[in-house]
Amino acid sequence: MPPNNTVTVLCPPCMVCGVSDSVIVPSAGFFNWKNGAFVQDAFPELSADDREMLMTGTHNLCWEKMAEAE
Repeated sequence: MPPNNTVTVLCPPCMVCGVSDSVIVPSAGFFNWKNGAFVQDAFPELSADDREMLMTGTHNLCWEKMAEAE
């Protein structure tokens, strides 16, 4: 179980595969993000892949599949 200073965020469904995942984030960063902070400023400790999942739900492998299709 995550510590109380984190929030589990359910991400939107991925536009490629349709699967929704979740990301565990610091609660302070979540508060800042929901109050207008840019995702990279609110969660500098997260990978770019995790930040993308928070915003669009798109998995890294799904981004790669889209890039291959172009």
